[in-house]
Amino acid sequence: MRSTGLLDLTNDNGRYICYRFSDESVARDGHRILAGAWQLSNFLSNPVFLWGHDNSEPPIGRVIEIGETNGVLSGTVEYIERDINPLADMVFRMVKGGFLNATSVSWMPLKWQYSNDRSRPGGIDFEQVDLLEISQVPVPSLPTALVTARSVGIDTVPMQKWAEKALDRKDFPMSRNDLAAVRRAAGAPVAYPAVSSASGGQVRFPSLGSQLQAIAEACTDPAKVDSRLVRAPTGMNEGDASAGGFLVQANFVNDLIGGLYDESEIASRCDRRPATPPLAEVNIPGIDETSRADGSRWGGVQSYWASEADEVSASLPRFRNIEFSVKKLICLVRGTASLQADAPLLEAHIRRGFAAEASFKVDLAVLNGSGAGQLLGILNAPATIVVPKEIGQASKTITAANISSMWSRLPAPCRKRSVWLVNEDAESQLEQMVNVVGTSGFSPPAAQALYMPGGIAGGNSYPVLKGRPVIAVEQCSALGDKGDIVLADLSQYIIIDGGTTPALSAHVRFLNDELVWRFVLRIDGAPAYVSPITPYNGSDTRSPFVTLESR
Repeated sequence: MRSTGLLDLTNDNGRYICYRFSDESVARDGHRILAGAWQLSNFLSNPVFLWGHDNSEPPIGRVIEIGETNGVLSGTVEYIERDINPLADMVFRMVKGGFLNATSVSWMPLKWQYSNDRSRPGGIDFEQVDLLEISQVPVPSLPTALVTARSVGIDTVPMQKWAEKALDRKDFPMSRNDLAAVRRAAGAPVAYPAVSSASGGQVRFPSLGSQLQAIAEACTDPAKVDSRLVRAPTGMNEGDASAGGFLVQANFVNDLIGGLYDESEIASRCDRRPATPPLAEVNIPGIDETSRADGSRWGGVQSYWASEADEVSASLPRFRNIEFSVKKLICLVRGTASLQADAPLLEAHIRRGFAAEASFKVDLAVLNGSGAGQLLGILNAPATIVVPKEIGQASKTITAANISSMWSRLPAPCRKRSVWLVNEDAESQLEQMVNVVGTSGFSPPAAQALYMPGGIAGGNSYPVLKGRPVIAVEQCSALGDKGDIVLADLSQYIIIDGGTTPALSAHVRFLNDELVWRFVLRIDGAPAYVSPITPYNGSDTRSPFVTLESR
């Protein structure tokens, strides 16, 4: 895929808008499409204009003219009328209003060569590409744009419905984090109602910013405590407003926690299970499975053909308890006293700061938590398999042989859900495998490049290794250490989330004209498996979590 935000509203007429779809400039991934590369014949046979590369939905328009001049691919789009496709009309109105302007082309490489430009190592110059489709796409600021568009009367309900359907799909071109953010921005009311019928008419704060202002005032002058504020429960210093604080209103807490997972690359892919507040201790029944042999699967559930009945003894499944207890993540968000005066700015600052910091710490704990006062991380879990390095392997390297060894230890059912988590410095090692031929991660296996950079084949948002996404995260260990590359089916990691009303509290203190907001998130997490599993056929154990030993 290749995206651009260039359009020409001066040449629009009715529902027609001219776009500059692509040019010869170097993209963010270091690649470039050369002048004369575009092959348009296949596209012109069905010149649809999609929303977000989603070919499961009707198009939002059609490209009525397109061509390349001096390396610039440009054309004109006609948007579909509202009575035919409400989403198309909503997107058109957002473009006309200046809230949206980006397009993206999806294409198949036909002929290319690696660039000799030292400023973009691994960069590819594409000499011939086949245009597959063109889409209007969200830009990083789309959730903010949606809120603003709604404020001027644009109906964003079609976008909400689209995002909800897209969230139910697997391997969608947009990340789940982005889709969730779009859904909330398109569907949430502009302001929360002042009265909650569900709480018997209790008056509520209209926004998080207004509640934060009330908390700050209460901490400054205990005589001015807003009647809508609720003290934190016993055990959180409820007698001292500046130390213990007040509970965050329930609907704001849900948004804060949602923002945490929207920001996350790791925790958002885990098996998240909300708990009834307050989270203290909970036991989840787990299946005691260490082998895939008959009589051992799913803790001892057994099936058999009728002719084998005389050879089978009755059995009951064995269960084990997965114990979770409250772990407290304390997050401090700083701001200036002057920021407090502007409720919308204060709310935006708190939401962004909390989501960024809390998601970083939770992702770090899912990977590397010790289990003592924090989550039990994958790298410290007994079920994780550590694959040995190759004999004579150089330090701080990752080889194709390492990748094959790791892949062979991942259970087959986990492969379609797995991702590679790698340290940012490890990406250069994987990029050396572009020309190495392996097999895909799917059944039946197909020969393909072992590693494929993101954005060139099939419109991958992430690079692909053995057919599965490669996600660079700074929480992975340094290159050469155990944990610099992790192969994981994160759906097999359970997070118990106690982040409802009693699980978060906030208070404020003053330091040199500075406000410090304190949030307490109650959470726990651990892998669902207690040990590696012996496969039905084969001797090497398997696990949903595989890493490489230090090199």
